[in-house]
Amino acid sequence: EGVLGVLRFAAAAGIPVIPRGAGSSPFGGSMPVRGGIVVDMSRMDRILSIDDRHGTAAVQAGVRWADLDHELGKKGLCLMTSPSSKFSTVGGWVATGGIGMNSFSRGHLMRNVLSLEVATPSRGVVTLTPADREFPLVFGSEGQLGIVTSVTLQVARAPARPRPHLLVFKNHTDALAFAEAVSSSVRPVHVFYESALRVSYTNKMLDVPRVSEGDAVIVYLEDEESEKALDAFLSSRGLTEEPEYLARYVWNERFFPMKLRRFGPGMLGLEVVASKGSLDNIVTRISSMSKALDIAPMFEVHLLPGDEALLLCFFMTDQ
Repeated sequence: EGVLGVLRFAAAAGIPVIPRGAGSSPFGGSMPVRGGIVVDMSRMDRILSIDDRHGTAAVQAGVRWADLDHELGKKGLCLMTSPSSKFSTVGGWVATGGIGMNSFSRGHLMRNVLSLEVATPSRGVVTLTPADREFPLVFGSEGQLGIVTSVTLQVARAPARPRPHLLVFKNHTDALAFAEAVSSSVRPVHVFYESALRVSYTNKMLDVPRVSEGDAVIVYLEDEESEKALDAFLSSRGLTEEPEYLARYVWNERFFPMKLRRFGPGMLGLEVVASKGSLDNIVTRISSMSKALDIAPMFEVHLLPGDEALLLCFFMTDQ
């Protein structure tokens, strides 16, 4: 009722409305650059229901992914996928995109959403399911079609012993080639790449440098069969992985991307979906352009189903 009241007042007065989640990313999507009303959704933070029998969870849009994951864990459940910042909100990720952790095996967030409630000034609160024409349009709409107020998600049974694996390479060409090869051979739950500069910042956050210098690939598995397949794959290529505790540290740090701001004073980011075959060239070209501009880019690449990958590029800079 509160969201609808704001929307109807703003529509009658011709005032822009900008919905905001937790504001956890450096992308600035919720900035009111033309004035208006910012609707902070973080107070709508109730988990409405968790059904462990059918594997579903219904939440208000302001629920943070970390809080939902914690409550699911009490029932032996876990998220199908989540954004890299688990302290962002469920509604925020619906509105801004939906590609993140575990998207290699489980796809876009849209595939794991059973229904949405969206508030609009003219139609009130509308319930949308994958059968509705408007359903896919909400993902990535950034509030232009309405404000997401609640989401019902598909959730999964928690794996017995999930494990990330960390490998370091001399350059991004070798690392990206390995990431694509291991993704097709082992079929991990998720696989992503971090550039050498990103790895160096991880070492800065430790008491002493512990991760080997170079470009890193993290391979995340959830079953024994995949573990055996990866062991065989690494053995066939004569590759040695970093210690397990470092792999777990790097995997867990992935959920706290904004910690890097301490090396700032700020951090700016961009993201693009690209074909896997173009990644090496894109990273090389951005690196070359950045050098000419005297800025240092950090890269992450998350492999997706098919021929696509999500490339993230961050700059430590004065915003």
